[in-house]
Amino acid sequence: MQFATFILAAVLSLGPTTPVSDTLDAAGIVVNGHVLGAPYSSEGTLRSSGSEQIERLGARRLEELLRTYAGVGVKDYGGIGGMKTVSIRDFSSHHTSVLYDGMALGDAASGQVDISRFSLENVGSVSVSIGASDDIFQWAKEALSAGTLRIESAVPDFSRSNTHLSVGLQGGSWLTFEPYLIFNQKLSSKWRMSAGSQFLYSRGDYTYTMPESGDALKRYRREGSGVFSFTPSLGFDGDLGAKGKFSFKANYHDSSRGLPGAVILYTQNPTEHLWERDLVCDFSYSKNFILREGGPAGKFKLSVGYSMNWDRYTDTDQKYIIPVDDRYLSQRWNIRGVCLFPQVGRFSFSLAQDLFIDHLDDNLNDCPFPTRETSYTCFSARYRSPKLVAVVSLAGVMAFEQLRGEIGSQAVPFRWRLSPSAFVCWRPAQFLRLRMSVRDGYRLPTFNDLYYSKIGTSDLRPERALQSSLGASFEYSAGGFRMTYDVDGYFNYVKDKIVASPSLFIWKMRNLGKVMMAGCDNVLTLSYRVAPWMNLSSALSYSYQWAVDVSNPSAKNYAHQIPYSPRHSGNANFSICTDWVDLSYTLCAVGRRYTMGENIPENAVGGYLDHGLTIGHTFHFAQIYSIRVWLDALNLANVNYEVIKSYPMPGRQLRGGVKFSF
Repeated sequence: MQFATFILAAVLSLGPTTPVSDTLDAAGIVVNGHVLGAPYSSEGTLRSSGSEQIERLGARRLEELLRTYAGVGVKDYGGIGGMKTVSIRDFSSHHTSVLYDGMALGDAASGQVDISRFSLENVGSVSVSIGASDDIFQWAKEALSAGTLRIESAVPDFSRSNTHLSVGLQGGSWLTFEPYLIFNQKLSSKWRMSAGSQFLYSRGDYTYTMPESGDALKRYRREGSGVFSFTPSLGFDGDLGAKGKFSFKANYHDSSRGLPGAVILYTQNPTEHLWERDLVCDFSYSKNFILREGGPAGKFKLSVGYSMNWDRYTDTDQKYIIPVDDRYLSQRWNIRGVCLFPQVGRFSFSLAQDLFIDHLDDNLNDCPFPTRETSYTCFSARYRSPKLVAVVSLAGVMAFEQLRGEIGSQAVPFRWRLSPSAFVCWRPAQFLRLRMSVRDGYRLPTFNDLYYSKIGTSDLRPERALQSSLGASFEYSAGGFRMTYDVDGYFNYVKDKIVASPSLFIWKMRNLGKVMMAGCDNVLTLSYRVAPWMNLSSALSYSYQWAVDVSNPSAKNYAHQIPYSPRHSGNANFSICTDWVDLSYTLCAVGRRYTMGENIPENAVGGYLDHGLTIGHTFHFAQIYSIRVWLDALNLANVNYEVIKSYPMPGRQLRGGVKFSF
């Protein structure tokens, strides 16, 4: 810990010696290297959407948008309140970093982020960067992740008024209502405030069909899938002039939802319920500086954050003599700093340091109440010329752990790793970019992996991952026509994969897995301005994924596709935008998958096609007020497909809403 503190102090000491002007731009506030609300920019492999694209697609929840991204997977446990996680190219979701307005999200207990809580109503941009990239002005922890999901709030336009208000109501099938309010106020020429709240209520009792005997289908109603949530937020952004910029963000999430569980032998047993109270707050500071008079400017940013995740899980199933009532409280404190030094010729250098302190409390009898101190350090060097960008990075992680309680006397191993990465992008022509990246990833076992009651294994080794990619981007535009095509081939390898495996009558966490993953992502976008009042656009993607278990050559599942990884998947979107109406059609296609490691018919989960249609329009009044009205029709084919085995997804549903802004 002393070494990590020394590194952070070194980063801080490299702060500004001579300040330079940092004025507040009317379009937004720069605190993370780009304008908040603008799509994240990178020469690497990137999937991104701005607010206009999100609106055109008709995506209202984050998981709906992410599943249209090539190379990005979403696990959905069904229902309105079912958990949803995001992963990158068949890596587990633990290898994905999630940032909301620069705030690091995460749960020390599970190591996952449930993205179902994120609405897109106040989101300005969503982006997913995959593997190494040319961005060296980033937090140190990102250098060890397979990918990073960035969510940026929309930044209001104060050019006409100092107050910006949005009020909306959306609702749909199964008694689903979601009102929301977003308020932004310009406090002065250099300060602004934002506040908002969202409510969600849904009974979630959608119908689904399952075969009863032979080919006969019987209709059932999903039970235990109701949800209620309340999500307020508060933020301040300001310009301190020559002293830099300041930002404070706080998000709270309070929810009560049923866990509908699996449908087994045509029966449901919805006895599980989950209450969640999550708080994330973050203070950030950034500024530009110069080390010598007349020299180039550098950048510096600092973030201090706190997050709390409180969960209560109950199960009243009669098989338990005493009903299950588990309560967990995980807390995280973090301080992160990164310095991008002034450019020297065509070279740039950066040093980043993150410190995380995680602690877990629960009411389980055998909990060791762990505390983990994790230090991430990353040094990066970049060369940039008009046609070539090359980046090399060296990241290091150290993890110290302490236990108390009944097993507190056990020795906890000191975990550390040095992880290099490299990225090269060459532009041989203005319309063509070629890129290559290699990254050594590292995933620490979570508290649940190590200490969860009866199944945790305290001597687990961290997962080590090799991530490599080779790709190209092609762009062409002429008149009102524009086309882009991205193709990326990749190879990944995971060693010491943490998996749950049976041990006598109890499942235990083990380092048993070795997985090889190779594939190809293809993304084609087209747009054509037919007339001043009409624009046509489309986006097509296809992914091939070969992800096999190579842990044991003598095992039955050797070289078989890993669970829930489809060989083939793709998406298509076609949109027509006019001065009178916007119309969009979306198709999501996923091939066959398997629930277990052995690829036999008994373990197969069928593929599916999901069609969606959205129609809407924004009416403007007096150049100040606007009203947007929209209607969505989801799963037009009314198929109760399964993303996870025995968790049927909702069939056809209607959803609509209205949003008033000024």
